[in-house]
Amino acid sequence: LDLSNFRTDNLKNTVNFYNIFYYCINLISLDLSNWNFSKISIYHLGFNEIRNLENLKLSNAIFYDNIMSHLFENLYNIISLNLSNFNSANVEYMDYLFKI
Repeated sequence: LDLSNFRTDNLKNTVNFYNIFYYCINLISLDLSNWNFSKISIYHLGFNEIRNLENLKLSNAIFYDNIMSHLFENLYNIISLNLSNFNSANVEYMDYLFKI
């Protein structure tokens, strides 16, 4: 699923990304490159339980002051995770970020 050109930079208010792709078990590939997550404050369990996901691309994604706990939890079949230029300098919570 290529969502790399999906515009998120024009969001008006802080939003919640909580469980947005939760349990999308048939999703094999997900490209969120160039997404601007700066107005999203919570990513808790965002990609949790995508059991068949093999490729996740978040290159050049922008993140600010966020909660990312359990973000990549239970990605059992992940082969490629592209986090190039992934800047998490201002992220407040990252507990269990890659828990399996």
